[in-house]
Amino acid sequence: MTKRNRTKEEWVELVKQQQASGLPVKTWCEQSGINIYAMADAKSRLRKLELLPPPEKRTNEKWLELVSQQRASGLTLETWCNENGIKLPTMADRISRLRKMGLITEPKPNKGGKPRKGERRPTTELRKYEQLQTTQWMEVTPFSFPVSAPKTKDICVRIGEFEIVVPDNFADETFMRVCKLLSGKII
Repeated sequence: MTKRNRTKEEWVELVKQQQASGLPVKTWCEQSGINIYAMADAKSRLRKLELLPPPEKRTNEKWLELVSQQRASGLTLETWCNENGIKLPTMADRISRLRKMGLITEPKPNKGGKPRKGERRPTTELRKYEQLQTTQWMEVTPFSFPVSAPKTKDICVRIGEFEIVVPDNFADETFMRVCKLLSGKII
């Protein structure tokens, strides 16, 4: 690709074409085969020479409109910003400012998936959570070893018709899996 030196007038015309297209600068530049950094540099130089007006400052109302469009789209903030030519940090900052001003009243989205204080978890997630937290007890009946047996730190567990001798150094997770497996067989 060869470097092309465009005149000021050519850059002004290209900027006007981009603005008239309604496409984000990045998308328009990709479609037109123009380096986006060259376009940004040209815009900056043209503004200093007052050949282009300063960039449009978005009002709070315009930002609220953009936030509404993003929320209605169903896209993630990042995807929507990329598609609409808005820098993600700028959009996130504006949302934060609008929230602080009280112009956005909905709560911040929760990244961890855990409910905030006073919020309820959606039913399906609540059920999964409750299933994980449910403690199931099984009956353990102690029995005595014959007097001749050597004293060890081993544990003997009886589940239904099964007896398990668990050595002191046996992995806890493995023991729990064995107990679950055997208790499932009994039922």
